[in-house]
Amino acid sequence: MPVRILALLLLLSSCRGSPEPPLELTLEVQGMTCGSCEQAIQTEVGRLPGVRAVRASHEEKRAWVTFERGKVTAGAIIKTINRLGYRASLPKPAKER
Repeated sequence: MPVRILALLLLLSSCRGSPEPPLELTLEVQGMTCGSCEQAIQTEVGRLPGVRAVRASHEEKRAWVTFERGKVTAGAIIKTINRLGYRASLPKPAKER
């Protein structure tokens, strides 16, 4: 009997499916002037739970973040960047630029 229960538990755990794919966020970031600015953003945002990857570019005035749904929010990422003294926001639609 215990073997059947173990087999059932293994079967159920394999049926949960694969985890959800990570989310990708692109932000406009004002105030970056050099590579040190990029590094500061990458370091601090990278410390947030659920963040898988961060790239920032002062030349493009953008940051790209890959993160796990449910572990961190876009709002928390934006607040983290703003606390560093930069101005992060979601990109404006093309016709507003």
